[in-house]
Amino acid sequence: MRLPPPESDWLLCLIVEFYRERMKWNSDSRFASYQRAWSKLDSKFMRLAAAAYLHISYDLPRVLADQQPSIAPWINLSRAQAFYLFFKLDPIFPTVFSRIAKDRKIVGYVAYFVRPISSRLLRSVSHWVPLLRRAAWTHGQELAARSDRRFVETKMLEAVTLALEDTSNLPWSAGLLTPPDGAFAPALGMPVISMSDIDRFWIGVASLATILTIVGSGATRFAKKGYETGRFIDELGRRTFDYVSAAVTDPEGFDNYRQRQLSGNTAAERGRA
Repeated sequence: MRLPPPESDWLLCLIVEFYRERMKWNSDSRFASYQRAWSKLDSKFMRLAAAAYLHISYDLPRVLADQQPSIAPWINLSRAQAFYLFFKLDPIFPTVFSRIAKDRKIVGYVAYFVRPISSRLLRSVSHWVPLLRRAAWTHGQELAARSDRRFVETKMLEAVTLALEDTSNLPWSAGLLTPPDGAFAPALGMPVISMSDIDRFWIGVASLATILTIVGSGATRFAKKGYETGRFIDELGRRTFDYVSAAVTDPEGFDNYRQRQLSGNTAAERGRA
């Protein structure tokens, strides 16, 4: 995608700042709670999806808030232009997800054996990533206008963390969760991202949510775990979307909102029982 300035400069700035935020995860104590919950996830696919949801729902809105169009230094870039550029990337993701899931250099030899299961999981991620990006755009606009922005950002990170914790606390099989191993996202062997190559960067971001490694003792167990992993990814996407939206819209009322959601889920589970 060849763009003239200021469009190309703005998009490259987003990429650079987005990546910088990503590199803070291991050194910033604010991510400790998320790291603990994340490290209990069993499969690499689940970990990468959870890392992608964090990156898109927390890092991206803050970068967008800092790089608002029509405001210095982007006074010559209209909001309509920025909106178009940002969402022009949406169609890239399904193709990228499919390509990476079949890439033995990224997934390993398992790529040859899990395509039927991985297709379902890719559909889950392909559904939620664009929705979370759209929410990130809206939340970025709202953050830029808030006088209590730092407080809202704190609630956003709390919301992403609680979405992961609450999803993990649902009655999944023991195979989906493991004891913490202390390794956060950088240990997963992500490809190096070129700061000057927009397409490769977005492939790198997408790969956070597209690597599948499910180890099963037999075909039935393997398929069941794949199905349950897909449900986990769907539920985590839904909770991340809902929780962060609530935290941005009403940060003071977020805790009450979450409690109502948990109470409703408990009642639904009792009804099914």
